[in-house]
Amino acid sequence: MAQLAIYLIEDSLKKKTMETEIITYTKSEITKELGIQSYIIALWEKQFGIIVSVTNGEPRYSSQDRALFVTIKKLLYEEKFTIEQAKKKLNAQSEDSIIAASGLFGIYTPNEKPQRSSLLDDLKVLQQQLIKLREQL
Repeated sequence: MAQLAIYLIEDSLKKKTMETEIITYTKSEITKELGIQSYIIALWEKQFGIIVSVTNGEPRYSSQDRALFVTIKKLLYEEKFTIEQAKKKLNAQSEDSIIAASGLFGIYTPNEKPQRSSLLDDLKVLQQQLIKLREQL
């Protein structure tokens, strides 16, 4: 009976580990999917400030990195943006995402667009509240 309980616990832990594994991509997987050369990825890393993790001496990209590369390619190749225009568009999208998230948390109403400084202040307050909640757990 104890053996069965140990097996079930180990099996449960394995499943949880598999569920929380982070999927990463190699540079060759990204370049093959996008149909571009690897030097283009290296250029975009520098131009767009993409920080790459390295595992066993090989760069690895997260799902978010992959999505960013897809977006960059779309902006540059399909919509014919310059690199500077693409950077501005991506920064604006990031800011809009933060504003949208703040609306989800009830900080702002959907029609109210806060000033960047007040949004940052509110995010700092939210961060402090989350830290206090974590400490209570």
